[in-house]
Amino acid sequence: MEDLLNNERFFAAYDRLGRVSLNPRRHTASDARAHSDAVAKMAARLASSNGCSSDEIALLTNLGLAHDIGKITGTARPARSLDVLGDCGVSDGQLLALVKWHD
Repeated sequence: MEDLLNNERFFAAYDRLGRVSLNPRRHTASDARAHSDAVAKMAARLASSNGCSSDEIALLTNLGLAHDIGKITGTARPARSLDVLGDCGVSDGQLLALVKWHD
């Protein structure tokens, strides 16, 4: 399982999430990167506490990091997240399938 934060292209895109503001009525985080950090940490904690394997924990952590990456393009459409992940060279089929269904 690839650690997305060690993927230079993903990390550069992820860093840009820090400049994407969120609707304060829906989010408590200051920006999309802070939100994604929080989601990734919560996913890892929940996966661990539910006895998930290390591969499952890594997958769910990556999902938390990647779920809103498309917002750097100016839209919240999940398909844009898939486009950005493809541009970053991310090809993990399980991860892409989960990101695809993010609303």
